[in-house]
Amino acid sequence: MKIRAHQSGGIVYLPTANRVEGAATSAASSSSNSSESKVPGFAKEMISLIKENGLNSDVTVFLNQLDRTLQRAGDPTGENLSMRDILKAQQMANRVKQNYASYKTAEQSLESQDAWAEPATSARGWLYVMDPDTKKISVVSPTDFDPKTQIALTNQDLMNYRRENPDMAFASDVLDNLAQSVGMKTITDYASGIIREFGKTTITGYSEKQANSIKAGMDKIISGSYGDVGKLLVAGPDGVYKINQESTLVDQDLTAALNYIKSTLPNSYRNTLNAKAAAEGYHPDAMLITMMYANTDRKIGADYDHTASGDAGIGGAAKKASEEKLNDHDTYLMRIATGGV
Repeated sequence: MKIRAHQSGGIVYLPTANRVEGAATSAASSSSNSSESKVPGFAKEMISLIKENGLNSDVTVFLNQLDRTLQRAGDPTGENLSMRDILKAQQMANRVKQNYASYKTAEQSLESQDAWAEPATSARGWLYVMDPDTKKISVVSPTDFDPKTQIALTNQDLMNYRRENPDMAFASDVLDNLAQSVGMKTITDYASGIIREFGKTTITGYSEKQANSIKAGMDKIISGSYGDVGKLLVAGPDGVYKINQESTLVDQDLTAALNYIKSTLPNSYRNTLNAKAAAEGYHPDAMLITMMYANTDRKIGADYDHTASGDAGIGGAAKKASEEKLNDHDTYLMRIATGGV
């Protein structure tokens, strides 16, 4: 096969003359007086339909199926195939083209989300994993993921396998899932926006005690009260960040605040957080706290109105002192960079 490069990146395999001629040997021998060297008739049209607009995996399977159909019918040109065989081949060729269009859509989505390196997940938030021995790809729930026997695939990995591996040919659900992938920046911006607007939002559906606890937890996230995120979690002997194990936050205010934030996240965002935490060996709460500390601009504390600020414990003198510290843009990420953590 020949390789054809696209301007936008990526490659596709093009059927070579040898491969096409393999499906039309008898046609060539019965048409020795003809100057036509390519496969004539229906088979030629089918190959032309998909050769420049198909993923390698789909094209390979399609050509093999077309070759089997032509050989079984003893009709290498496809000019005398039954209507049933013709319609089946046309439908398969159309699926090749549709999958290629879906692949390009997924490619654009991953690029816009900067989600190439994120764990690949299904619509229900399960991880795409590979068995290192059999190379078989499957999906598992985040709680069932075993890094000792499974390899968690990134979106980039899954795109490559979907494009090249014939075992994944015509798996349109994989392309749909990739197109719906969410980047961590999107999740971080969303969660930071919740914090940014929190002081202007009335908490409903919570008791007064819960509401006050949520506000206090939000203040701790904004002020960056904790330098060592790992110390915030309590877990069993296997480690603080073990995903398969019940873990709880030491600080109950932070627990309330995080539960409030998580309750507002779209399902796809929560699924991505859980999958990434499982793939990287962290507890989802630890990851979300780290994201908040690393990406929340401390000056957003000044957006709180007087009532909300007072309830959260940053009114009056405390508010003034807090604003002075917040103006330094003292993010968790900056403290790491300067050796403060």
